[in-house]
Amino acid sequence: MLRRTTAALMIVLLALWLTVACGGQEGEEVTPPEEEESVEITLYFPDDQAERLSAETRRVKLDGEEIPYVVIRELLKGPESPDLLASIPASARLLAVTVRDGIAYVNFSSELRTEHWGGSTGEIMTVYSIVNSLTELPEIERVKILVEGETVDTLAGHLDLTEPLARDESLLK
Repeated sequence: MLRRTTAALMIVLLALWLTVACGGQEGEEVTPPEEEESVEITLYFPDDQAERLSAETRRVKLDGEEIPYVVIRELLKGPESPDLLASIPASARLLAVTVRDGIAYVNFSSELRTEHWGGSTGEIMTVYSIVNSLTELPEIERVKILVEGETVDTLAGHLDLTEPLARDESLLK
């Protein structure tokens, strides 16, 4: 009798353990956690001569962030291709990105200006790397670059940044 009781108790415990280990009652599906949402984005970086912008496509995780923010975050990382150049000074930090009425307002730390390598071509490559990358997104038509929350006349003395800028296809390779 003791053997039957012990065997029955073992079966009940095994069934209970299987129910708990499998995540619930019989017939209940156990689903894996949702995969982190990822999207494909197109970024523009200067070519190796810094004369034209070349597209680089990436699949990136959003990590709960809005796509415009992720685009700039990825630009700050620089290109993956060895044939392309970084467009934003490595020390510059992204402070915020907001989109209103088709305009992306991109706020950078002061290093965007103070650490910029200068020159008219360098300035154009930096600005339009940002503008053309963001205007790949359907909700963005123009881009306003801010430094420390303020409108700046220019980054390096050559390009007027007082108004939002539209995409410039003529710079693309």
